[in-house]
Amino acid sequence: MIINGSARKGNTLTAINAFIKGAAEKNEIEVIAPDKLHISPCKGCGACQCHKGCVDQDDTNPTIDKLVEADMILFATPVYWWGMTAQLKQVIDKCYCRGLQLKEKKIGVIVVGGSPLDNIQYELICKQFDCMASYLSWNMLFQKCYYANARDELAKRCRCNSEAGESGKKMYNTKKSIAYYHLPGLFEFYELYREFLPLFRKHREYFYDWCEIGSIYGAPADCIWGGGRAGFGEQEPEEVLELMQEYGISARLTFSNSLLREEHLADKKCNELCALFEKNVENKEDKVKKNGVIVHSDLLLEYLKKNYPGLYFVSSTTKVLTDFEQFLNEVNRKDFQYVVPDFRLNKSFDKLNTLSQTQKDKVEFLCNECCWVGCKDRKRCYEAVSRKNLEENSLEHHCTAPDINHGYPFSKAMTNPGFIGIDAIQNIYLPMGFSNFKIEGRSLGSALILEFLLYYMTKPEYQLHVREEIYLDNMLDLF
Repeated sequence: MIINGSARKGNTLTAINAFIKGAAEKNEIEVIAPDKLHISPCKGCGACQCHKGCVDQDDTNPTIDKLVEADMILFATPVYWWGMTAQLKQVIDKCYCRGLQLKEKKIGVIVVGGSPLDNIQYELICKQFDCMASYLSWNMLFQKCYYANARDELAKRCRCNSEAGESGKKMYNTKKSIAYYHLPGLFEFYELYREFLPLFRKHREYFYDWCEIGSIYGAPADCIWGGGRAGFGEQEPEEVLELMQEYGISARLTFSNSLLREEHLADKKCNELCALFEKNVENKEDKVKKNGVIVHSDLLLEYLKKNYPGLYFVSSTTKVLTDFEQFLNEVNRKDFQYVVPDFRLNKSFDKLNTLSQTQKDKVEFLCNECCWVGCKDRKRCYEAVSRKNLEENSLEHHCTAPDINHGYPFSKAMTNPGFIGIDAIQNIYLPMGFSNFKIEGRSLGSALILEFLLYYMTKPEYQLHVREEIYLDNMLDLF
């Protein structure tokens, strides 16, 4: 996303166009022109603290929505009276209404002035952006200043154009360096995470520097909106949420029941969970991430969008999206921040590589599925769990997969044609532009989940250290 602080087709636009030329390959770039928008000045009314965005009925909220969704933001401005333009500053001022959702963005700054580069005007503008970057934990990738006192002067300078283009390449080529894991058992494995998360933060040297925890997902027992797997875990939701907030991790409620009807939407327990996880987002500390819901039913999706708009939504793998075109249609839906395809699409590299970067950012691969690749009953299996959560009488679903009686061995999952291991994540998926990876494991027990955490996140030479910390220094029952 580029915010053009100039209302003229001059040197600032020249620098922007050079930047776009360097950044445009396999990336979607939008330029916002504030001078063409109706954005009222910030009144400092503070009403946005009680509302989900600015109360002004103008272009503010749609503009800020775009910035929140953007992976990277380039601020470009000419110098007006030793500072940025009013057009650009106005957009920045209105960011106050969604400030915490703009944290940790990748940022670039281009400043074009009419004075030599040793003039204080450039320093003043860059220092202001430095302050904003510090406040919002921005990753400031570059700040470039250019001197041009004639209308088309910058266009004639090959070096300046080349430099802006290289900035574009740098900004986007550094984009996908981190794998974000989405871990199972939000409620079920609370005690394990209560031991693991402090270890993950305190001894970061134990773990791969190319991975982070994107979210932890799950649902407590007896949630009728639950699906995919039966709900486990009796931990109090307030305690679970407090733990996620302490470590700045997004919590996802797994509400992927595929058979919900209108009368189920009034369920008290599930509504209270949504209200709690959304409410705490509004009062979150700086490091706390927005919470979400994994959803299958469009009926539930529309209900949640209307009643809990502070949550984000993930399209559940229980939809069994094995057809690539159906999967692509799901990715293109604006309702979802992430889409989890069926594991049998994991290795469709030719098709996956046709996705734009924006589309790739929404894909969340299921890494360690153990189900039989030839299964044709996957939807019926999920529906059986949905009926069980609704306490509806139905015939028991019997899996026909080979070796079903052997349970879930991780070693078997690693031989699955759809399995995604750490080598593939590092050497195939990340370079392709994918960054989100879901680890399944609900109902498998803490001991096996620990093995997943060791394999996917922990350096081999430190895996024993992590085991010892978890097993020996506490009374956690892993079995």
